[in-house]
Amino acid sequence: FITAPADSPRFLWVHLLDPHEYRRFAAAPPAGWRPGTDDAGLLRRTYAGNVAASAARVARLAEAADGWLVVVTSDHGEALGEKGRWGHGRTLDDLELRVPLAIRWPGGGASRIAEQVAAFEVAGLLRAPHRGRLDAAEFVEVGGVRRDPSRFARRRADGRVLPAEAGRVGAATAISEEQRQALERLGYLDEPTPDATGTTAQPAVPTR
Repeated sequence: FITAPADSPRFLWVHLLDPHEYRRFAAAPPAGWRPGTDDAGLLRRTYAGNVAASAARVARLAEAADGWLVVVTSDHGEALGEKGRWGHGRTLDDLELRVPLAIRWPGGGASRIAEQVAAFEVAGLLRAPHRGRLDAAEFVEVGGVRRDPSRFARRRADGRVLPAEAGRVGAATAISEEQRQALERLGYLDEPTPDATGTTAQPAVPTR
């Protein structure tokens, strides 16, 4: 896809999941590792190995995409035992919110951006003629905590995280049975609980 001739601009999204799945999959399994292990040292080494494997894939793609604009980022961080926590989606601090953002401009070259960038701002950051610059903003919205809509926060441009008032966050979108099963396998949905009539309600996913 990258090297094929084209008459119009192209966009390629590549989602690498290995770092996310370090409890289930090891790109380079350390001695003693097995899926589902709770050994802290093994999990940290597996996570590092999965990140390294993904970095190698990114480097290969970036090399093939000579002349392309390349952006690398992540949707969330990961607690690896710090403060006694593991995983993500449960708190609103830099262990889970601070993620890398790297940009390679067409023709090479890089610029350091001093401002904090939210994921939803990346498209604007890349848009000409303001490439590499952001409009000043007091707040950078950062999201919420899984399965707890009352825990939602926004981050100030100076880095402080402020809780937002509890309330509805976007509309709910029904999902298919296939999607529900896939999300359950990844741990994003609890098993649905039948109501008093014995009917199991279909889960809905909040959209941002």
